[in-house]
Amino acid sequence: MKTIQNELGGNPLEKEIENTGKGEAKKWTAEVKKTFEKELDKLSRLNPAAAEYSVQVNYVQTLLDLPWVTILRIILI
Repeated sequence: MKTIQNELGGNPLEKEIENTGKGEAKKWTAEVKKTFEKELDKLSRLNPAAAEYSVQVNYVQTLLDLPWVTILRIILI
């Protein structure tokens, strides 16, 4: 089963662990961090075969990819 998962794009659980590590390295406000953790928890409960799984993955990736330090500076100025 692991071989098949690796051939199809890897283990979704490994990607979640990677996202958690990336999230810990971000400089977020408490509100954004709470939202990220909530969405990551939701992602961990979803079945990778479910239709909304890809939507949730994209949302978490968007949170990780946004330049939060720049956004916070603009808001504070």
